[in-house]
Amino acid sequence: MAVQHAIFAMELCFPIVPGSGTHATLVSMLREFPTRSTADEKWRFYERVRQILLAEVPRAYKGCWDFFNEDERAKNDFEMWTNGMLTREGARPSPSGRPEGDPFRGGPSSRFMTVTVAWLLVQSAPSTIDLSMTCNIPQSALWHRSTFSYILSRMGRVQFSAIKGDVFYVIPGDDAWGLTEEDLRLEKFHYLRAIQG
Repeated sequence: MAVQHAIFAMELCFPIVPGSGTHATLVSMLREFPTRSTADEKWRFYERVRQILLAEVPRAYKGCWDFFNEDERAKNDFEMWTNGMLTREGARPSPSGRPEGDPFRGGPSSRFMTVTVAWLLVQSAPSTIDLSMTCNIPQSALWHRSTFSYILSRMGRVQFSAIKGDVFYVIPGDDAWGLTEEDLRLEKFHYLRAIQG
């Protein structure tokens, strides 16, 4: 019998805070990660990403997450997230300039980054089933800050042996190309929801 798949994906949008080091740390982790890696190295990488994102959730501006355990949709959605890594994603043909002032007040000087994790999972794996139960969130709470924190807190329970494919990327690669409020209103970012609470 053919392997059936599930997909988990999360994208969070944060202000780029001058001097915080979060953007630089995530970009550096990506650039330094070996092209070929063991399951254990990948698990440690995602555990570090998970801890950084969990610490940053209080500052998250927008976000989205999905879990689907229908095989065809899982494969199609994973391909969509993968294409986001393989194409020149972003919003602009020229730099937006580095952020200035208070990034939490919004306005023309604010700059943002997005961080994306997507996993193609073996549907029948115990840790996939556990993640499925974690993601069984009431409709009214889907985009609550506490929901993102809860899911991130339990992502570390996923065994890397259950992950058939993985994608991780950060936009922008250089904070001089940070996303603006105007960029985030473009159709290509329509799926990002305002985080509540």
